[in-house]
Amino acid sequence: MINVYDLVNNKRQILFNTSLEEPRAIAVDPTAGLLFWSDWGTQKIERAGMDGKDRVEVISGDAVRWPNGLAVDIYDQRIYWADAKTKAISSCDYWGKDVRTVLHSHQYLKHPFSLTVFEERLYWTDWDHEGVLSVNKFNGGEVKTVMNGVPGPMTVRIFHQMAQPNHTNKCDMHKCDHLCLPRAHIKKSNVEDEVLSSELPYSCGCDMGFLLSDLTKCLPENGLVNLVAQEISGESNSSDHALFIFFICGLIVSGTLVTVSFQHFVFLLSFYNYF
Repeated sequence: MINVYDLVNNKRQILFNTSLEEPRAIAVDPTAGLLFWSDWGTQKIERAGMDGKDRVEVISGDAVRWPNGLAVDIYDQRIYWADAKTKAISSCDYWGKDVRTVLHSHQYLKHPFSLTVFEERLYWTDWDHEGVLSVNKFNGGEVKTVMNGVPGPMTVRIFHQMAQPNHTNKCDMHKCDHLCLPRAHIKKSNVEDEVLSSELPYSCGCDMGFLLSDLTKCLPENGLVNLVAQEISGESNSSDHALFIFFICGLIVSGTLVTVSFQHFVFLLSFYNYF
């Protein structure tokens, strides 16, 4: 399961809970609104928008077996991964093309765990080496031990203003109730011309137990089900939710639709056409 959590508003949404077996590493390019992750079970690396849309496979096959570490080079639009099975650090572009082996070594990559990139170098933790090592990302040379004597080293990260450059805030002036999630802004392939989208640069999301309505509003899930039941049974006289109820019936309580008479269905549909 892959989640997103807003540290300011304390809101959480599940982005993915299907077609995942053993997700291992995750990396983000906020400038392009992209989320990348690796999976031991499916033996692949995937990407999607930070809003959970436009999910695609980036790379799989012999180069991706135990993809422990994953890093994103924002400037070059490349991803790097350290594989504990193949004993290699490899890279490709955001579309899974131009695959390269940076370093293949049983000596230096005994059990790589976490990976990060900064300027011209890659840094990774290694359980067997009990430390942090570094290599030139362009030619796989100049392998250095940055730190040793650290049993069971886990995540390594670089904190520097150059590691995440300034970029346009896609959620500036948003109108979301709970979560504003940047949409993917990337070409469909690495060779086509970029086409600017006329859509909003973000999608709205809702906290657990809430459902999205009208693209920006979040309403309680239980409240929506009760509201639909009231409208269908005729207990509610309000017509303010007619458009909303029509879609919720189909998405949330589709089983109830079989109990709705044809007249009721046309009635709700007519409200949709009217608005």
